[in-house]
Amino acid sequence: MARLGISKLIETMAENVKLKAYFGVTKKEDCHIRTKTKWIEFYDRRNETVHSLGGTTGFAIEVIFDYIEFLELVAESMKVTVRRIISAW
Repeated sequence: MARLGISKLIETMAENVKLKAYFGVTKKEDCHIRTKTKWIEFYDRRNETVHSLGGTTGFAIEVIFDYIEFLELVAESMKVTVRRIISAW
């Protein structure tokens, strides 16, 4: 995103009301921290599952649905953020 002049994407995305609501916070800083933490958690769990020896490690469907909701909100927030920045050009 740096090529588009967006160097702090997650920080800017953290302004999104729906993303804040997902985490139950009102401050941009809190949303930013929780978004980064959730990304790290997602990738850790993903790696845990993919690289498990028996290949039987998994998570409850509620966990999967929560990640889907999170990723949808991140995608929507990213789209809004990029659109807003590009429209200011």
